[in-house]
Amino acid sequence: MIFNNSQYNAIEFSFSYIRELEKRDTTSSKEINKLDSITNHLERVNALERAKLSQMDSIQDNYEEIIKKHKKQMKREKLKQTLIYIFGGAVIAGETGLLLYTLTK
Repeated sequence: MIFNNSQYNAIEFSFSYIRELEKRDTTSSKEINKLDSITNHLERVNALERAKLSQMDSIQDNYEEIIKKHKKQMKREKLKQTLIYIFGGAVIAGETGLLLYTLTK
């Protein structure tokens, strides 16, 4: 079987076209892999950022809870001191009253 020049050119063009398609396919595959890699990296970065924000929220909630407990403890301490002063004053008044009672007797 002998090919004439136009048939040879058509076959050569076909093979050339197939090689070009293979190159494009390889390039496209590489680009897709790069894009997948970038997408995966960005997803990991976003997941870490969400975890960080969640921890920050948790820390803030813990601080708010600690502050509430501290304020409550301070109010209790103030009330305790006030009651001590009131009862101390009552005891001193009672002792003064007893002293005056015994002195006037």
